[in-house]
Amino acid sequence: MLRTRQDLFDRAFALYLPLLEKAARRYHSGEVPTRIDHAGFSYPMLWILISKGDRPDDRERRERYRRRTEEFLAFFFHYFDRDGGMCAYGRSVSYRFAAVGAYGLAAAAGCRIRYGLAKRVILRNISYFFDNSIPTADGVLPPGYLYEALPFVENYTSDGSAYCYTQGFLALLNKENSPLWQSGEEDLPVERGNFLVQCPADGIGVVLEGNRRNGITLFNNSVHYYQEQYFDRRFNDMAGYYSKFAYNSRSGYSISTRDMVSVENMISLGTPDGRMTSHRQAIETIATSKELLISGQIPFSNDPETRITTWLLPLADGYHVRIHRLCLSQSYRVTEGGFSIGLRDDGFTAEDGVICYGAQISAIDAEFRRLTGEEPIRPAIKKSSKAAHPGMHLLAPRSICPCYETGDLPAGEYVSAVTVYYVTDGMMPENAPVITWNGNVISVTYGEIQRNVDVTAGRNG
Repeated sequence: MLRTRQDLFDRAFALYLPLLEKAARRYHSGEVPTRIDHAGFSYPMLWILISKGDRPDDRERRERYRRRTEEFLAFFFHYFDRDGGMCAYGRSVSYRFAAVGAYGLAAAAGCRIRYGLAKRVILRNISYFFDNSIPTADGVLPPGYLYEALPFVENYTSDGSAYCYTQGFLALLNKENSPLWQSGEEDLPVERGNFLVQCPADGIGVVLEGNRRNGITLFNNSVHYYQEQYFDRRFNDMAGYYSKFAYNSRSGYSISTRDMVSVENMISLGTPDGRMTSHRQAIETIATSKELLISGQIPFSNDPETRITTWLLPLADGYHVRIHRLCLSQSYRVTEGGFSIGLRDDGFTAEDGVICYGAQISAIDAEFRRLTGEEPIRPAIKKSSKAAHPGMHLLAPRSICPCYETGDLPAGEYVSAVTVYYVTDGMMPENAPVITWNGNVISVTYGEIQRNVDVTAGRNG
């Protein structure tokens, strides 16, 4: 029987902490594993608050949570672009600068973090939204991200997500003489130079690339949201929020409507009659490294014999390559997109898989072959561009992305090599990655970078 408030706290503490231990750095639920690197918004705050407790019998556990928080926050610095913008993904994006709340709370709790770097992240991230947002008529932050985009406001938040994004102001818990405010600002990782880092958390197949030419790119090999036992409680577009191949701090991303899949940074199969179109939804992680990410998926649950295996290769200078092995049990057409560009006017050009808008350039190129090594199926490929519906892009009211589309491919096994490019300095490089086919081995060469992929190795799907 619970006799006192302390008894209630002790019981809750005993019940909750094992769950937190099990979750480690990830949210995990459902029969199909759901992995979301959600710690930037929630778990570190919980760990820090618990570490501030005074239960003598939990000192070792509190110190472990403190170390775990410090480890995560050291990695989390890589998510932020030089202007404070974040490589955003997930349905909680309307929380905005809640993402930096853990840094302010960690400083107040005396965690061992780089205070000058934390100060820069906090100030620049909050400023990013105040400098770039289009306010509502009454002058407050709009429901959405940078402009009024109600599709990005999910059904568990208020229009402005006021409760959540005020977590960004937890830095004000630090007094004026705190090391957080007394330290000079340090350059962010992307300001110090280009980087390619892998998430240190087990089970999170995420690789981050920082590049001065195109910002922060997140290559996704495992992050998805698919709660099988709760699938009747639908949100807007879980595949678009979580399951794209890549997200970028300057490109943003678009989400789907019921009738139109956002193919940006996603491969999609369509039936010949056009009545069914697949998302990249539940992802099977096969292997993750900074040089090569391998994943599998079953596009349609009612056709488990159709599978796609993807080799994702980060390169440099805004380039990456995707190699797909497609095992089709019946006839499908294939569509795949590159990075989207948010539009605020009509001053863009889109031609032959290349989109230019101001200093932003997004491009895609693709080559298909049968697994038997026949000549490229060039006549079946058409390059085009696709626009999301208004209000369905993270950063701007309209958006467009380059893509390719095939005709109806008969049942069989195919291999595609897809080159994707995105920069924000208006420069197209003279030399693109060179892709060489040697039987079932595909070689990708870009400058001094060389990768070889055997499309028959390992599991398929």
